[in-house]
Amino acid sequence: MNEETKTLCGKTIDEEGNPIEGVQVTLVTKKKHPFLQGPKTNTQGEFELTLESPLPEGAEAFLFHQDYARLLGPVPGTTDITYQMQKRTKVRGANAHGLAGIRTAFVEQGQDGLTTVIEKTCGEDGSMQFFFEADCTYRNLPYGERPSGMTSITPAMEAATVPSLEELARDLRYSDPVLHHHSPKQTTYRVDEETHLRFFFVPDDFDEAVSFAPLVARYDDTRDPGSKIRHERVCHVSRFGIRSGIGYVSYKVPGPSLDEWVLEKGPLPTEEVKKMGREVAEILPLFAEQGLWHGNLSPLFLYKGEEGYFVPPACPAIYIGEKFEKSHQLQEGFEGDDLFGLGMTLYFAATGRFPTWEDGILRPTEKGLDDLLSFLLNRETRPTLDDALGKISG
Repeated sequence: MNEETKTLCGKTIDEEGNPIEGVQVTLVTKKKHPFLQGPKTNTQGEFELTLESPLPEGAEAFLFHQDYARLLGPVPGTTDITYQMQKRTKVRGANAHGLAGIRTAFVEQGQDGLTTVIEKTCGEDGSMQFFFEADCTYRNLPYGERPSGMTSITPAMEAATVPSLEELARDLRYSDPVLHHHSPKQTTYRVDEETHLRFFFVPDDFDEAVSFAPLVARYDDTRDPGSKIRHERVCHVSRFGIRSGIGYVSYKVPGPSLDEWVLEKGPLPTEEVKKMGREVAEILPLFAEQGLWHGNLSPLFLYKGEEGYFVPPACPAIYIGEKFEKSHQLQEGFEGDDLFGLGMTLYFAATGRFPTWEDGILRPTEKGLDDLLSFLLNRETRPTLDDALGKISG
């Protein structure tokens, strides 16, 4: 186990000292960006969090239960800490006859930007009630669940058929979408000769829609700074936003992806790989200045054009330190780490395969790139951006 690994313990109780089961405990940064979520508290109100890296300065613990007031408190230590939570008292209700018996949810967002989800099942007359907090805003999740499966819920609180991604594309006025690439995390369509439309946070069922809701809210928070990053190596954004609770972005592509190029023509020469590394690396400080990672640097999302190499817009971008494991491409536990993503991409460009390790040592490329790639792909000690830029340009 990593020497820095710590187990953080705590307990939650109500005002009478009774344990509270089902409290979600999440560690957040000073800017209230979540970076570590643990399991919910057990029947004794207890929880454990496994911390594998140093705590960011100003980190706090955020505790949520839909029947109790939100709570921000100190991070638990390696010995128990007890958090006392107060019952919510204000009730909000609604009647939506078209949702009788449907399981649904409301997305709750605090003034600090922290987003949570309140789940409810409508009565047979379509009625529902939940406890709310006055300083939070609420919107209904655009999905519900019947015994037969997931259903869409309209803004008018009526049940409807869940739209397909092709239907959403046409709703966005892309009349002839052609599937280009699909993975469990993202689906991309080619909507004309030079434009890709990518969807992410696409739920397969209601529980997944609930788990995606905070991620969609954070995408809503990062999409403006992410899309406003301008550089000649960043593909031009056509459109971006959220439709039916699903994130999307469309952008111009200058040529084939590195993945397509290498599979058709074979690995790139060493000097071409180095050139690619320099061109992509010069973009990374622009994201870091916004406190963001691009999060999708991979052979699938690097394009080879007549004037060099290009990356798609950072939609969704990631706050540095977060992990969007359900929406981004990277592997080996470093989702969102752009330097790891760049190293993986350069390795693929040089060899036509993804990196592997034997006894902790990176399998060599035999192309004079192993010193650089071992540096970028070190799974124990992550390099700083400045050190990496110096190594790549040197």
